[in-house]
Amino acid sequence: MDGAKDEVAVAEAQPQHQRLSTWRYNSPYVQTIIMGFVLFCNPGTYLAITGLGAGGKQPQLIGIVNKANVILYCLFGASGILGGSIINKIGPRWALMIGATGYPMYAGSLWWIDKGQGSWFVLFGGTWLGLSAGLLWSTQGYITTCYPTEAEKGKYIATSWVLNATGSIVGAAIVLGVTVNNTSVSGVPSSVYTTFICLECAGLLIAGLLLDPSKIRRNDGRPIASFTPLPWYQELKALGLTLLEPKMALITLSIYSSEMYLSLTGAFNAWYFNARTRSLANFCYWIFQVLGALAIAWICDAKVFGSRRQRAFVAGAFVAVIIGGTWIAMVSFLSVNDINRNLTPRAVDWTETSKFAGPFVIYIFFGACYPIFQNFHHWTYSTFSNEPHVLARYSGYFKGFQAFGTATAFGIDTHSVQFIREAGAYFGMMIVGLCLTMVAISLYTTNTRYGQEEGVVIPEAFEEVIEEHHEQVHDKAIDPSESAGSQKE
Repeated sequence: MDGAKDEVAVAEAQPQHQRLSTWRYNSPYVQTIIMGFVLFCNPGTYLAITGLGAGGKQPQLIGIVNKANVILYCLFGASGILGGSIINKIGPRWALMIGATGYPMYAGSLWWIDKGQGSWFVLFGGTWLGLSAGLLWSTQGYITTCYPTEAEKGKYIATSWVLNATGSIVGAAIVLGVTVNNTSVSGVPSSVYTTFICLECAGLLIAGLLLDPSKIRRNDGRPIASFTPLPWYQELKALGLTLLEPKMALITLSIYSSEMYLSLTGAFNAWYFNARTRSLANFCYWIFQVLGALAIAWICDAKVFGSRRQRAFVAGAFVAVIIGGTWIAMVSFLSVNDINRNLTPRAVDWTETSKFAGPFVIYIFFGACYPIFQNFHHWTYSTFSNEPHVLARYSGYFKGFQAFGTATAFGIDTHSVQFIREAGAYFGMMIVGLCLTMVAISLYTTNTRYGQEEGVVIPEAFEEVIEEHHEQVHDKAIDPSESAGSQKE
């Protein structure tokens, strides 16, 4: 432990280095891109399937797939909460490799049921993916919040999300290509699943390219921090304290509700559109995800909006407008058109312009809402700390409670609750959650955390700013005594 602290102290004391290239194997950004390609191959293709509704199958299979998803996300929640501590013990490479094993198994289970076999394999695939996905997504949160400097956290979060969404775009394009002439309500061909399984197996190999965090160097030549792991009992104690932190409690409702509407939009897509129109909507949905991820990242990092605290409030206002507008449009459409999911699926085709256009636009805007809401909250908790072990636990906390919310939503959807009721509930939860997040920002988000956490190496570019800040604090501290002295004189 002392040796690691000495190494960090020496790194901080070193003179200015010649700047290194961003495009190095041990660059934080290159390592983030490697992790992003794992997302491209694994959850990217998985989400392309789920976006079709019923796991890409016929609408009548929504029930069994939703049951598998309930199991998946309950276990995902547990593995997510523990995921941060596991990363702190075994490192991000092994965590990501283990996390990547579940996706080809789940896609294989969908292929199995597509062949008319028993449903048990879908439940088994959901179980395996639930146990592994928490590790994968906790690693994503860890890398995108720990590796960048404070000025680039939005960029790193967006990079991983764009690569994830690009995987879904490619997956959705494959599905669209094979269903473009299919005007029925049926699912997608089995060949789609075999293609996805191959991509997901490739992701497992890519995960092995991650470096140990201690070997990563910023462009100024400095390490990120000390990565000495704690003993297990101390790590689990720290995890328990994380679960009780007020700052995380305030953003928990937002975390819990951030993916709940996926079951609603997926089921609505399967119920309202036919196969090829569903595929087109899914393809455009993921394109809008890319746009949404880039937009919120720019706001979070752009100095034109002021200090980090000021950017947090600007970003929060942007999130409120986009989320609120999209949900109001969805609730209005469901209400005005008296949509009843218990009736025969409508199977609307894109040639039926009057029936197609409105819900299509609403659906793809939910694609933009997905990263805008979620990535804003990733960025928010990253403002609470720069310490790697803390951020690992925060990332696991985020993914765990998010998965519990998603499990709840899929459980609700198995009872075929009317779309309008689900929409109203999820809309309300997200808006209330966002208000609580803004309270957390007002109380806990500062302009910088550098210089306040032991073991975190201050990037060279921030040293002068930190010194000026400390001088200002020192000047304010001595002013009262000087005034008192002058009064005595």
